Amino acid sequence: MVLRQGDAVRVVQLHEPAVQHLAVPNAQRVPRLGDVGTIVELQPLDGKTRYLVESDDGDGEIIWLAAFDEEEIRLEAEFETGR
Repeated sequence: MVLRQGDAVRVVQLHEPAVQHLAVPNAQRVPRLGDVGTIVELQPLDGKTRYLVESDDGDGEIIWLAAFDEEEIRLEAEFETGR
């Protein structure tokens, strides 16, 4: 799977407690399984890539900004097409 900045993704698993994913301390809440967000930055780390994902409420208010491993997120388009 090739993930890029601007892709819509869904949280499908959490390898550590949700609060440890947060990139900002003033989030409205922690990420949850099933949440959808947009990749805003790719962060190379120890030969892997972490994905900084932002989730908003649809009116522009940020719910959370969090970092995930590739295995923890999937392209939202995969859910829409049923793959």
